[in-house]
Amino acid sequence: MTQGKLEELILAKKPVENADLSAIDWSDLVDGALHARHCVFRDAHLTDAELAGAKFEHCTFERAWFGGANFTDAVFSNCSFFDAETRQGCDFSRADFEGGDVRELQSGNGKIRPGEPFRCHFQALQGCGG
Repeated sequence: MTQGKLEELILAKKPVENADLSAIDWSDLVDGALHARHCVFRDAHLTDAELAGAKFEHCTFERAWFGGANFTDAVFSNCSFFDAETRQGCDFSRADFEGGDVRELQSGNGKIRPGEPFRCHFQALQGCGG
């Protein structure tokens, strides 16, 4: 999916469905809550992204970087954060998940450091290694 098409959908408050969002520039995204369904984020750099209130349903994050991203009040439902083929997870360093809600998570080797996430709700967490 192109940057322009993604921003159109966000501004129209429409969900992004069945899209590869790996090449998106997350550093300067338009204001508005992203709603992604069945999307792929492969080697995506969501570093310092402003994604407060975003919703991710059945999305796959492979080797993604979330460093410093704002996921305040974001919801992740039935998402995967682990690449079984390479046995690599995602990096959540400095990401803010305050008030976030993560359901049916498959985390693998995702790095979540002490103090992160703050006031985040995890439901049915499944790890694949460690």
